[in-house]
Amino acid sequence: MKSRENFDGFVKEEMQILKSLNTNISWEDSEWNCSSWLFHRGSSNSISFRELGTVGKKKLEPLPYPYMDFCKAVVTYLQRTKGIGFIAVHKYTIECRRLFGIMKERGENEPSQFTRWHFERALELLNEANYKNFYDASASLKVIADVIVSISQSWD
Repeated sequence: MKSRENFDGFVKEEMQILKSLNTNISWEDSEWNCSSWLFHRGSSNSISFRELGTVGKKKLEPLPYPYMDFCKAVVTYLQRTKGIGFIAVHKYTIECRRLFGIMKERGENEPSQFTRWHFERALELLNEANYKNFYDASASLKVIADVIVSISQSWD
């Protein structure tokens, strides 16, 4: 499956790049302490790669592989290519986690299975919930979709 190979190549490249930055971040961890990678004045310097849910309700499970690796590669790529900071990385991670919730409902966990429907469904759910940051979330989802299109085209 060529599409899967494209995503695997993308993940491998971003993993190597992050490791070369000497950030003291372990790629395998489901939570990254980004204090040595991304400047942030706030008290929390961590990025979670766990399922999106309500904090305090139940322990959130780590995203499954290969989806977790894809999320990590996306935020590493966006930080590297756009020079974004901690808050933006955190925001993109949340949208990746939101997309996983939609995939999980359909029994999917491969980023190569993404279709336009997944993104439209994410927007529908945000709209139905009257999500206060709807436009910000939709812009982040668009950026993630553009990365996916780029992966599909550039690794052929």
